[in-house]
Amino acid sequence: MLNIFQIHKTSFCKILLFFALLVAFSCSKGKIDPFDTKSGLSISDIEKSIIKDKKDNKTKELSNQQIQSAIPKLNKTIITPPPPIIGGDIMMSVYINSANPIVDALVDIGRAANIDVDIDSAVNNSGGVIINANNRPLKEIIDRICAQANLRYSYKNKVLFF
Repeated sequence: MLNIFQIHKTSFCKILLFFALLVAFSCSKGKIDPFDTKSGLSISDIEKSIIKDKKDNKTKELSNQQIQSAIPKLNKTIITPPPPIIGGDIMMSVYINSANPIVDALVDIGRAANIDVDIDSAVNNSGGVIINANNRPLKEIIDRICAQANLRYSYKNKVLFF
């Protein structure tokens, strides 16, 4: 009976040794991810790949930002500012008869509207314009005077130039 026990003991030792070696060599690569058994990657392999991907993504983002900051974006719409309105919302009532010189009438209108007026010396100082405007915008009054007296004007830097 002792022989049988020794045979079982030696086979038991062999089986135990086999399992010990199996456990020892299976753990040599590290722990295997319990959620992804098909890939065979260990947790440390997965962590390294994630960290590497994050570093690669950061370097790609930085290079993309440098490229984007080097090239300015062009605005496709060009918007010109509206021309300035002479006198804004000023409403005036004006009566000019042919006895008054045009130059005096233009200067008086500028004083009443509180805007600067420059008049070229080539403007004819004689009368000949008759205008009666009641509660009209300043721009309309100036347009009407210029149409009758054959004048041109410009409005720049808050100065009305004839």
